[in-house]
Amino acid sequence: MIDIDEWIQQNKEANFCQFQSGIIKTSYHMDGIRVGKLRELAKLIDDNYFCSESYEKLLLSGFVIAYRKDDFDKKTDDIYRYLLCCDDWSLVDSFCSSFSKKNNKNMESFLQKISFDDHSYVIRFVLVMYLRMFLDDNHIDFIIDYCLKLKRKEHEIIMAIGWLLQCASIDYYDKVIDKIGYFDKEIIKIYQRKILDSYRIDDRKKEEVRSLCIK
Repeated sequence: MIDIDEWIQQNKEANFCQFQSGIIKTSYHMDGIRVGKLRELAKLIDDNYFCSESYEKLLLSGFVIAYRKDDFDKKTDDIYRYLLCCDDWSLVDSFCSSFSKKNNKNMESFLQKISFDDHSYVIRFVLVMYLRMFLDDNHIDFIIDYCLKLKRKEHEIIMAIGWLLQCASIDYYDKVIDKIGYFDKEIIKIYQRKILDSYRIDDRKKEEVRSLCIK
């Protein structure tokens, strides 16, 4: 059996911790362990592991949940439990990237159940999972309309909406640009920045986005 505390002491990096603390604003203690190492460890420890004593232990718990070979419906309570512990975008986004797209039908049903949750990091999870799994012909109109209905002001949510709309613009630019004026001005500003920084959006579209009037 792996001693988690001992493993953390052996794998933590002071310089990496300093770097992380500059971009991750969490209330949890951080040890400075690279995400790849936590992913590897998650596949080796008990499937029932859950701990929120530190940033790394919580993230490790998320990876354990995501990688567990249960039916997806058996994971949903643990997914929600994990999300309620999150206090930073990185805990959500790294968690999102750990799920297989093979379970997208069950995932879609779960996302709809929690899509208007009171907790902001639950909503960020919904948005990032839509971005990762459902930007396709069958879902794009629903996703844009969902973003419009949110009416949330939390930074972690409006950043996720801007990111999602930028990614959607790669294949569905006309649909996004048709609705972008209905969004809050802060979301439009985020969308503009992300579009202008994207190498997957052509210059003509960038100029159109640059010229958007924000009231």
